[in-house]
Amino acid sequence: MRLYQWNTIGALAWDLHGRLLRRKSIHKLSLKIFDKTVWLWRRIDPLLPGRGLSLIAVARKPLPHSDS
Repeated sequence: MRLYQWNTIGALAWDLHGRLLRRKSIHKLSLKIFDKTVWLWRRIDPLLPGRGLSLIAVARKPLPHSDS
């Protein structure tokens, strides 16, 4: 099984707003700025350490065993 995480920058943004600034929501302007810079974050995200907001697990079902 393989696990993939991404959107590390999103996790950092939530931590910044929630823990550091103690806000319950993200302001509309902050969200617009983030949306306009997604092209940049997509390039940077794989280089960032830490956990992401999104997790995908890829697993394969084993083939049935044949006794012939």
